[in-house]
Amino acid sequence: MAKLHPIDIVCLMDKSRGLSLIEGLRKKIGKDIIPSRKEIDQVKNQLCYEFNALLKPTKTDTGWRIDPMKLHKLLCLRYPWLPEKGQFWRLYGDGRNIGDKPSVVVTFNNVNHELYLHDIKYHSVHNIWPLAIFSGHEGRYELESNLAFIDGFVAQLQREGHIVYMTGDSKFFDSVLAETGLGPLTNDGFNHYIHMDKDSLMDTHPDTGRRTDLLLHIDREHRDSILPSIPLGRFVFDPMHGITRIVEKILKEAVNTMCRVSSLLVATDLISLHRRTCMDNLNTNIRLRNVKSGNLCLELDSKGKLNEFTLNNTDAVVLIAPADQFNNNKITPIFYKVLPDKKDIELNEMQQDLLQLNKNISYYDLFSELIKHAHTMYGILLTDNCTLISDENRYSKDSSHYFFGIPENLQQQYLHHAECFYQLYHVGMNARTMSGYMSKFIDVAPLQLKQLKEDGVNSYQRLQCQGTEALHYFHQSFFYQCTPRGGGVNHNCTMLMTLQMHYRLLRQQFMEMTSDSELSHYGHAFLKYASEALHQNAQIIQQAWRCKLIRMKHPHLCMIHTLPHPSSRRQLDFGQGATQAENDVCEMNSSVDILPVDDIQNSVPVADNEVISSNKALLGQNFIIVGKIPAYIKLNRDTFLSLIKRVGGRVLQRVPARTCNMKVTILTTQNEINRKVTPSVVVKGIRNGWDVLNCQYILDIEQQQSVDKSSYKLDISGILAKCVTVTPPGPKQR
Repeated sequence: MAKLHPIDIVCLMDKSRGLSLIEGLRKKIGKDIIPSRKEIDQVKNQLCYEFNALLKPTKTDTGWRIDPMKLHKLLCLRYPWLPEKGQFWRLYGDGRNIGDKPSVVVTFNNVNHELYLHDIKYHSVHNIWPLAIFSGHEGRYELESNLAFIDGFVAQLQREGHIVYMTGDSKFFDSVLAETGLGPLTNDGFNHYIHMDKDSLMDTHPDTGRRTDLLLHIDREHRDSILPSIPLGRFVFDPMHGITRIVEKILKEAVNTMCRVSSLLVATDLISLHRRTCMDNLNTNIRLRNVKSGNLCLELDSKGKLNEFTLNNTDAVVLIAPADQFNNNKITPIFYKVLPDKKDIELNEMQQDLLQLNKNISYYDLFSELIKHAHTMYGILLTDNCTLISDENRYSKDSSHYFFGIPENLQQQYLHHAECFYQLYHVGMNARTMSGYMSKFIDVAPLQLKQLKEDGVNSYQRLQCQGTEALHYFHQSFFYQCTPRGGGVNHNCTMLMTLQMHYRLLRQQFMEMTSDSELSHYGHAFLKYASEALHQNAQIIQQAWRCKLIRMKHPHLCMIHTLPHPSSRRQLDFGQGATQAENDVCEMNSSVDILPVDDIQNSVPVADNEVISSNKALLGQNFIIVGKIPAYIKLNRDTFLSLIKRVGGRVLQRVPARTCNMKVTILTTQNEINRKVTPSVVVKGIRNGWDVLNCQYILDIEQQQSVDKSSYKLDISGILAKCVTVTPPGPKQR
């Protein structure tokens, strides 16, 4: 076969769709080498059927998820060297918005030491597996409606003796841990782990004057957490996001300091010129480091404030890296000729001993030392050593023969650099203005290092976000490569396609194991497990078709919605006088075995004083209460809320975002509807097609379990006109 010309490859690459590319290659290379379209479709359909049988994909409110326990079982086969107990698993949540198409992905992967010994990379996209993908922002209601299944899964793993960590950025944690009250701009919600406010950031030990000598503990309570099974100490913040936000904060403070000092030291008519010169020097120093390919330019607005800018992790680390780490000798310190050299800052004796600096330092010295300690702290958090304990076990695959993670001496050095960073920032800017990530680097990271060491994983590096964000970006790219983006008859759900693709990737890894002499047993075990799952799935599908045929044949039998347990099938023998429909039911139930269903409610811890109700008539339904609870209900608000939760419902505190496709029922009174100014919640609800019911509906459904919903609807005819959206007329045509 002749070698293809480069122009042929370029033309083939212009065809972005995979099928078009394969068709072009088949024409160029030959039909004998590349299989036909029919053969490819047959294999693809078989793999899709296999994916449905093994991982049980399920539609969530705005996306798709797979059965996490099924995935865990497959991964235990994929990593046969993992211990039966003491496995370390990581959940990661990430929200992205590309092209006004927000989506959230939650992934699952293993971080045991054994993976390192078998040359498996923790942050490779090929070893990170999506559990759920859904559209919308990472808001509280979107997470509640799409990720309610995860907590039961985590509780099950913990009962089996495993440890689960939750990782993500600060915004994701804000939504997972509480409905309201958390966020970087709040006075006491910027730190998820320790209850503190802005004033307490200035607290130091009364004897030593050091921040790190305070006996702080991770003890903040989050009673509304979506994942209550995961202890707060195992919600590990991401150092990559942290260092990025810290560098942005330092740059803003440096520019503000430059502007403030210039107004004091420079003549009034030369202030603008001096500021412009300093900003030019700063941009030159940044450009020499090739940040954003040399295109990052910081500018001041007309009021002397720094314009908004964003960095990624690579940009942030390059900006604060010491100049001597670059091969280019022209690289200068980032604040060279930007901040004044005048020694205006005075240090006390404790700070001089700690920082090893003179009594008087300049702002240039302060910010240079600040980024040096930030860079060192970040480097220590990303340390993940693997040291052989004894030379006798040089080629051992036993993790007990090695030391993993951050050594003890580096953990002590981290405390030193954290204290230096805190003292420098407090002297230059006041600790009260520290950001949430700065507080986490100084106060929380040393505590979590101890937690990770006690657990046995002893590594921050394995829990960072690098691989998961790459997987999420792949899904976003996959979405925009899909032709029918806007829907239609042949619309493909890219979220489900991404889950299927990762199953095919996992299956391919099993196929590679079958050719390995040491791991072939586990590869064949997967094939056997897949074959059994396909057989069981075929039986379930066959049973579903029999149910449908019986309903078509005997439409009066509306009772056949759920099948009885196998132990009760003998009671369905109706004898000689049975009708044909009853015999069909007996035949259907005796044809296959029904698989047991896991009871998710058993995995959720229940308080001792909580009343457990078997009535779950409102399971999966969301409610918003507008106005006061009417007097005839004879319940206060808290008791009424508890009643809704007891029968399976959920009460929302605010209206969900428009991107959240959530069905909500409004509970109110006719007096609230007839008010002169109708509550905006009711107007929005009617506009979204939500039901507006009387509060009596909850009491009756709690007692009867099944009531006619339409009889509780309130009269909203008086406000329907307010809910009609009037489209303004377009421009007049000539």
